[in-house]
Amino acid sequence: MRLAAFSACAARIACVARIARIAYVACVACVARVACVACVACVACVAFLAAIVPSVASAQTLDLNVDTIIGSGVTTGGADGEVMTRRSPLYLDVETWAVIDRDVDTEWGLGLTLQIENTAAFGVTPQVRILRPIDPVSLFAGVGVPLFITPFTRYGAEIQGGVIYDLDVAFALVAEGQIDVFFAGDDLPSDSTVVMFNLGLGGRVRF
Repeated sequence: MRLAAFSACAARIACVARIARIAYVACVACVARVACVACVACVACVAFLAAIVPSVASAQTLDLNVDTIIGSGVTTGGADGEVMTRRSPLYLDVETWAVIDRDVDTEWGLGLTLQIENTAAFGVTPQVRILRPIDPVSLFAGVGVPLFITPFTRYGAEIQGGVIYDLDVAFALVAEGQIDVFFAGDDLPSDSTVVMFNLGLGGRVRF
């Protein structure tokens, strides 16, 4: 049952990624590049909301969790046969997660990312994760669509995993690993891919 649920969630996120890529390709030739990138972000978020809103509308209960995570890691990528590896800029993630009808095995989330080192940058990440509670911790794995919007543009796909350690009913500690693959955006050279391996630590507040 959980495998089927995760497959369905992954299919939805993959659909969001395909829509975002199509929108980006359609916008490449446009003079107003910034406006086009905003459209990409909007399309991805609208597709994500289209996937979750019907469930929320019919939900009997809706619980919210907010994670605040700070992290860094390693970034690798290049073009023309040259590969460079460096430390990832420090980032701050604020992720809001929805739990529908007390289904604690599945969380639907929207993350806001602020790159706070080197060039300050802002992005959003629609995402979904599956959890496996093993008291007092919960293991999780998920997928997402990271979209950096300003001052540069970059988008791709993300897989994540980690652990949530409950302190009490309202608070928890969070450790999260992410692998982000960015394949388009004006921040990337042509025909290049950037891969980020990041680890973040933070906390959770339950509402």
